[in-house]
Order: sequence, then structure tokens, then C-alpha cells
Amino acid sequence: MQLIFTFESTRKVLSAQQAFDKNQIECAIIPTPREISSNCGIAITTNMENEKRCAKALYTELITPEMVRYFDGIVYTSIHCRCSFHEKNSLKNH
Repeated sequence: MQLIFTFESTRKVLSAQQAFDKNQIECAIIPTPREISSNCGIAITTNMENEKRCAKALYTELITPEMVRYFDGIVYTSIHCRCSFHEKNSLKNH
């Protein structure tokens, strides 16, 4: 299963990629899938096992994704939206 992070702008995608790289989290920039509405045409994907590490990296760099979804190869499931991401993934939980 994969995690898909969408952001409001290309700049935020690139900042998130830098945060993941800095924390040695393997990720890839992909075109935003058609099934996902986004303000930006690109997204970041990584393995589901990286969820907490990604949340910590984004939290530390003050980067908030527009939406985070699981993708099982068939269905995209929303797990976080912009308004709840940092609340659910605060550093005290890591």
C-alpha cells in the first residue's frame, strides 16, 4: 500500500520532497492521479510504512499537505486533510 501526499502548489511538493530526503525517506514525485482532486498537478508517493516519519518530517519543516491518502492499487482512501494533519501527527506521538 502507498501513501499519496497532495499539496496546494508545486513549491510545497518540492519542499516536502526536500524534507523527506533530509530524513532519508524514500519517495517519488508523481503526476497527481485523476481520481484525486488537487490544486497542483504533482504529488508525492511513498510506502505506507513511512507514514509517521513523513508526518514528523513535514511537521518539523512546517509543511502541511492538502490531503494524504492510502492507495491499495485500486481505491484511494483519505486519511488526513489539511485541517487535521498536524493535530493527528504531533511530535509527541512519535
